[in-house]
Amino acid sequence: MKHKRLAAAVLAAAVVLAGCGSAAAPAAPAGSGTVPQSTADTAVQTAQKDRITEQFTLEKTVRDEYGITQKLTVHVPQLECDSPDAAYLNDELAAMYAADFRQYEDSPEIEPQQDEWCPETYINWDAYWYGDCVSLVMFRYDGGSDPGYSRGWCFDFATEKQVSVAEMLQRMGLDPDAVQQQMLRGAMQTFDRRMAQGGYYEGLLSGGNLASMRMNTLENNQLDDLCLLLPEQDRLVLRGGCSSPAGSGWRQLDVGDPAASC
Repeated sequence: MKHKRLAAAVLAAAVVLAGCGSAAAPAAPAGSGTVPQSTADTAVQTAQKDRITEQFTLEKTVRDEYGITQKLTVHVPQLECDSPDAAYLNDELAAMYAADFRQYEDSPEIEPQQDEWCPETYINWDAYWYGDCVSLVMFRYDGGSDPGYSRGWCFDFATEKQVSVAEMLQRMGLDPDAVQQQMLRGAMQTFDRRMAQGGYYEGLLSGGNLASMRMNTLENNQLDDLCLLLPEQDRLVLRGGCSSPAGSGWRQLDVGDPAASC
């Protein structure tokens, strides 16, 4: 798991904005006697780590009740906050990512036999901070050709309430409607490009499936279905996806700077 500072940037131009809540203090002038910026940053990062811990951790290879060997790497976070919103989110995370694996906590660790097929489940999280606000992003991979998928939640420790993606964008000084349109353009451009490059394009078009997949891509890239993350410094990115006839039928993509590739 990772804790990252979400230094937001306007999507169309990398303009760093001021944080919300108790963001890190500005750098102190030389000779002012104020705590150095590096020390202040360390204190902020330590406080952030204390606000999110793990409610469930499991890293082992086990054999299930069907005799199948499984490699499990599961990290499920929890918000260290006593508010109803925090409790609800913690329960939701437990139900979605921990419930199915608690039965293996007491299972013995095993070594797979040579050449034995061993499916892997990988679940982990990232925390992207913007002052007192955090974007908590879960990632799950269940092996095979499926590349995995992400889901995100936003929470404000200052108000102790869950907030929407649109509210987070507004706090960063961004226009949610403009961001939404950019995300949809990026998703549809990626969808159209991938469909045109595939050998199944004409069949999907003639069968009416292409229109349905396009609609599914639009419907599932609304702001509150997206994740906020920061894969690079000072670059806000939204993670959504587009329909695909391959694998699970859905491929995730990141949209940030319009010049960046999806």
